[in-house]
This record gives sequence, structure tokens and C-alpha cells, in this order.
Amino acid sequence: MAEGQYGSMTGVDGTNTFTYSQSANTFEAASVSLRFSLGLLTNFPSKNGFTDAIKRGYLSLGYGDLFSDVVLTKASNVALRGTTVTLYQTGATTYKSTKIYSTSMIPMSIGTYIALPGVWGDDKIELNPNIQYSLFREAFADGYQPTPNSTNGGYVLISVSLRYKF
Repeated sequence: MAEGQYGSMTGVDGTNTFTYSQSANTFEAASVSLRFSLGLLTNFPSKNGFTDAIKRGYLSLGYGDLFSDVVLTKASNVALRGTTVTLYQTGATTYKSTKIYSTSMIPMSIGTYIALPGVWGDDKIELNPNIQYSLFREAFADGYQPTPNSTNGGYVLISVSLRYKF
């Protein structure tokens, strides 16, 4: 499965202990994943909607890249420390990345397909609830690494989509 995402992420330092109190990222991401489903192993007859959702449930693992445009806001009264992507100053306390920053990610997801019978024919429309966690392979996805041993981080995407089968 190939997937593309775009959006924004914002992180805030509520403790006021780091050099930057906020990071705001506008991003685009692209990834390719493999889905593993119980229904691929055996096509058992479903007795009700719950067992059908279990049969159509899946786990997914993939690889992709995240491209982000970073804006960092400097905290007041906090000494400069940590490492950032290359920045330039745009305001009194605002810094922007000089280029689109790229980092690789590993998306992992769990979800299912739920058939909506009676809508445009048997088994034509499906509801697809999905929870995805994308783990960054580098600590600079938000543009700032406060300490050398800061974790790489990631983000969670919870989605529900409709799928029409031809």
C-alpha cells in the first residue's frame, strides 16, 4: 500500500526548560507499507459483524520519508543549548528552517475493514478505521534536539475512511 499525508504538527514545552518553547512543522510524508491480515491466511465464514471485522483486521509495517518546514519559537530566559536544523531569524523570537528538512520514518498501523451491507449493493462500501504510529529515524523531525540522547519521537494518526470497491 502506498500512502501520502500532509498537515502540520505543533509541539510545546510546557515546562519552559528547553531553548525553544514551541516547534511548528508543516509537512508532507510518503510511505509504502505491507499489510498482514488474518483473512489472507484463511477465509473462514463470518457468523456476525464482529467476526467479519476480526477476519478483515490487519497489521501494517512500512517505510517512508517526511519532509518538513520547521518554525521554532525561542523561550524566554532559557540559555541556548541543544542542536537544531539550520535556521534563520524571522522575528524577535521566531526562527525558520533554511530548507525543507527530510527524515525517514517507519509507519506501523492496525485497523480493519467493516462492510456496509445494503449500501450500493453487497460488499461495495467499506468503513476503514485505522490507527497509525510513525516512528522517526532521526531526532530532527521537529527541527530541534534538546540533548544528545533525546528520543527520535513520532506521531499518531487516527483515521476513518470509506472505501468503494468496483
